[in-house]
Formats: sequence, structure tokens, C-alpha cells
Amino acid sequence: MKRINPLTGPTEGLAAYLNQYGTTAGWESFRRDDPAAYQELRDKLVATQHGLCGYCEISLRSENNIDDVQVEHIIPQSESEHDEAQALNYSNLMASCLGGTARLRFGPEASIVDSERYWSPQSDSTSCGQAKRNAYPASFVDPRILPMFPALFRVNLEGLIEADESACESSGISVCRIKATITLLGLNVVRLQGARRSRWRALTEALHRYGSVPGGVERLARRVLLPDGAGNLQKFFTTSRSRFGTRGAGVLAEPPQAWV
Repeated sequence: MKRINPLTGPTEGLAAYLNQYGTTAGWESFRRDDPAAYQELRDKLVATQHGLCGYCEISLRSENNIDDVQVEHIIPQSESEHDEAQALNYSNLMASCLGGTARLRFGPEASIVDSERYWSPQSDSTSCGQAKRNAYPASFVDPRILPMFPALFRVNLEGLIEADESACESSGISVCRIKATITLLGLNVVRLQGARRSRWRALTEALHRYGSVPGGVERLARRVLLPDGAGNLQKFFTTSRSRFGTRGAGVLAEPPQAWV
């Protein structure tokens, strides 16, 4: 999980909807009554997050008969103790995947053979918002408050995501909170761990190929860790960040830090 920046203002369609309905506006009515404005909002969130799920960092896909994107309320709508829980508060919204439930939601005609998105039994591979549900415990680390440096989450060669103890100590966010967040979001379900392990191995092979070429590793780091021409990051960013280590840290630190 990496830091994400919330929207700095409502999209045009959301602003118009709020202006029309004011305090009577609700999330479900917004989705139902103004699907174009909802799609605009969803697309803006995906673009702001460089095409990655705000929790597991899988590439968000919405094409053909596969739609593995949803709008997530970081602080649940049912959480009345927080002002940010307003259903249409743009700063409380982010884009996420369907947490491994896409196949169930869209039926057999939308069969997904991608094991990164669906794993049987589905009950053992649920993650992200589907795993978090309406929880917002004090231990949860909100991706909007994660520091850019150091990275509090790291991935090992087996694809296991874990807390970086030294980074947590320097940031003042406890290891226990990072571990609790990983558990709450189901970030180490077999489906995701296997996908990150495959990603690690692919990066290792690429590093071996580029390692003997002068400047090759830095060029590879730029290609893997920075947004492409369409503004998208490659999937499982934290895995890539962990694999490149100090060799990628300098690339990420360069302004304008467009990867955030």
C-alpha cells in the first residue's frame, strides 16, 4: 500500500449534483440518478491514483465485460463519529478493485481467468474494501496519511507484504498499526501474495538483464517506478519499490514526484 492523494475538489458532475440537491444528496441516489457524473468521478479517482487500487495496488481494469473498479469510502458512510464520513465528501473517496469478487459480481459471462483478480474459493481470497467492509478501527492506517518516505510497507521475495520496522519507528506510526491494516484489508491472501511473488521474479529477471548495461538499472527503475505516458503506474508498486530498494529511492525522490 502506498500513499494516495485525495481529490482536491469535486468533479464537475458531483459539484452540480450537490448544488442541486444540497443536504438531501445521498451516495446511492447520486449513482442511480446521475450515472454520467458517477462515471466521471470514478474515472477521476482512477487517474489520480495512476490506475492502481488504493489498497492492494493491482491495476484497475474496466474493459469489455470486466469491470474491476469501484469507488471506496475510506471512512465508511456508516461511521457517524467522523465528519469526513459524508457520503459525497470527495476527499473521503478513492478507487479500489473489487477485492477478488469481480467474477461473483458479474457472473459466469464475465469469467475472469486472471488469478490476480479471482481465486477459488473466493471466501479465502477477499481483500481491500470487500474485506474491510464498514470497519474503520483506530489501528487502521489511512492511505491518505502515509508518508512518501520512508515506505512503511515492504514486500519480500515470497510476495509477503509486511511492516518495515525501522521505517515505522522513524515515522511515528507503529508496526502494530501496519500489521493490523494488512490483516484488515486481507493484503496477504494467497491470490495477492502469489501475484506479488510473480512480480518480484519478473523484476529480478529484468534487473539481471539490465545490470550489466551502463545506466541500465536506473533506466529500468524509471520505467517501472514512474508513471507512463498515460499517467499510469505499473501494478504492485510497493513490490517494485521494495525490489529496487536504494537503487529506486533516488528516482522516486526526484521532483515532481509524480508517482504519488
